[in-house]
Amino acid sequence: MTGDDSRREPDVGPTPTEAAVVLDRTCAAIEDSLDALEILFTPDDALGGRAPIEILRTEPFAARVINKTLETFGDTKKAARWLCRPTHLLDGRRPLELLGAQEGARRVETVLARIDYGVPP
Repeated sequence: MTGDDSRREPDVGPTPTEAAVVLDRTCAAIEDSLDALEILFTPDDALGGRAPIEILRTEPFAARVINKTLETFGDTKKAARWLCRPTHLLDGRRPLELLGAQEGARRVETVLARIDYGVPP
């Protein structure tokens, strides 16, 4: 094998360059995950000063809606993205913001049902 790490024997393992890229991407993914986790534990004025994780633990209807969201989108990332983005279907609010009250959770469930059945906005 030569000093050029881009040419190597098959199944020998990653080159130093490949290992560095993998490490960089892994670290970036971990940092993104930690940022997302921090958001779950940070009190939010839109949630009455409660952290999202508090709502998820104490409000059974919130857990029900989150499970329905996962079922509707079939993918954790898509479901999380939808829960965290404002939508015109909820007057510009994020679905997650509405899960602190039963009425809000019902509104989110109604929107999810519309998505499931392909009902236009």
